[in-house]
Formats: sequence, structure tokens, C-alpha cells
Amino acid sequence: MDALHFASEGVGGVYVVFNGRVIVGTRAVKMRTKSFDAFESINFPDLASRQDSSWIYHWLPLPDKRRPLQLTTALDPDIFLMKLYPGTKPEIFDHLSPLYRGVIIESFGNGGVPSLRRNLLPTIEALADAGMAIVITTQCLQEGEDLTLYEVGRRVAQNNQLILSYDMNTEAIVPKLMWALGQSRDLQTVKQLMETPIAFDLVR
Repeated sequence: MDALHFASEGVGGVYVVFNGRVIVGTRAVKMRTKSFDAFESINFPDLASRQDSSWIYHWLPLPDKRRPLQLTTALDPDIFLMKLYPGTKPEIFDHLSPLYRGVIIESFGNGGVPSLRRNLLPTIEALADAGMAIVITTQCLQEGEDLTLYEVGRRVAQNNQLILSYDMNTEAIVPKLMWALGQSRDLQTVKQLMETPIAFDLVR
């Protein structure tokens, strides 16, 4: 009923309305399987919350009047999501290029990728050089990645072909990369699309 009630408010956008909260769609992550407060807003404030029979707005989205609405719906689903762990072998990346056009790497902490012993960077960079769109994100839900903080991140940041995710969550990165690859085959264009805020999905 909350969703139907909020739909009559006339606020444009995509939202998750659940348990008296209105969460921006690109920031919503399901955190619990059974609770009524199943969803959380990651790195972004709720749009509104229900109080009795009214909605209390915490902020209001401003309509973008700079250009008319344009629907670009082409998607490329050929992407792969990889969560790094201490035993990840560099050779695993060799099997991705025949099957996928994009890879999302959930790295450690602020965006670190191992570069000692099992050095993953050369194989990741080889994929990027071969035309694969590579997005670096973090396994941590809160606060996003920051490749400038530590040496393991700075080495990644030196390659300007790799796509940064800033504070986007994985649930937003996956469809956005499908969409970006559906718009262009040029990796720099894909990188620009991915690193441009859309529907409040990231803050740079």
C-alpha cells in the first residue's frame, strides 16, 4: 500500500517504497531476507518517509530541464561479476574475454587489487587493452572506493582505461554497465557513461 500511496505523489523517478521508506532505486540494496525493513539506502539519504498518512520529504529531486527525455534502451548482458578473494588466480581472467565484453571486479577495501605474489594487475590490464570494459568497485557497502588512499589502489588508478565506480553499489553498476555497453563499442565512451552520475547513482 505504501508504494501505491507514494505513486500518487507525482514525484518522477525510480524508487523502492518499503516499510514506510522511499529509497532512490539506484541506491537500494536488499540487506535482509525476512524482515520488513529489508532494504537499505547505500551512501545516500532516503527521499521520504511515511508519518501516519503523510509523506515527510527529506529532499526533493529537481527535474532536469536541460534536454528532453530520451529513451535509450539497448542493453548488452555479456558482463561478468567477480568477487576477489586471497586465492584468486590471475589465470581466471584468461577465460573471460571469449565470453564477455565487460567485467565488474569487487576488490578489497578502497579498491585494492593484489600486485604481489599472485599479481592480478597484468592480466586485468591485458583484458582492458584487448577491449574489455573493466569496472573496479569495492566489496564494502558503505563509502565507496578510493584508489588514491593506498599503494594497491594507486597502481590500479594509473591505468586510465579502467572504470572507477566511486560510491556506486554493485546492484547499480551491473545494469549500468549493460546499458553503457549497449550504447557504444568505444571503451572511452563507455567509461564516460559509467563515471557520469545518472539518477543519483554516484557522487564524484
